[in-house]
Amino acid sequence: CQRAAARGYKVFFLGGALGVADEAASKLCQRCPGLKIAGVESPPFTQPTPEENERLVARVRASGADVLLVALGQPKGEIWLHENCQALGVPACVQLGASLDFVAGRIQRAPRFWQRIGLEWAYRMFREPRRLAPRYFRDALFLAMALCRDFYAWCTGRLEA
Repeated sequence: CQRAAARGYKVFFLGGALGVADEAASKLCQRCPGLKIAGVESPPFTQPTPEENERLVARVRASGADVLLVALGQPKGEIWLHENCQALGVPACVQLGASLDFVAGRIQRAPRFWQRIGLEWAYRMFREPRRLAPRYFRDALFLAMALCRDFYAWCTGRLEA
């Protein structure tokens, strides 16, 4: 957001619980003087109907945003961006996970040590095990299966090293 403010880019905040994107945008405007807010939306956590999705995409497109910061959760945010990226017409779109919650002060970040060693995800999982452990388990299982598949293909000569 500092770079966006310095270059005059307009930023659109999408996602988070009700009020989180507004709070994050407000705090970032204080930290980054000159930051231009193209829009703020906190859609419900439910899957939007095709009509609701069309209206949301149209609002983002009409905002003239240069940067879209999406916090719809994993993998929902990535899937939504993949499906709508072309229609949005925004040059830079990023799925940020819980970053808006961090900026708004709704979720506490891991201590610096955990961040530095790349284990902030583990710290968060220990803090919110019911919500995050199943997701991280599915991600780890997917990774393990992909590695096993590739290792088998490599061992059988079907995959070059």
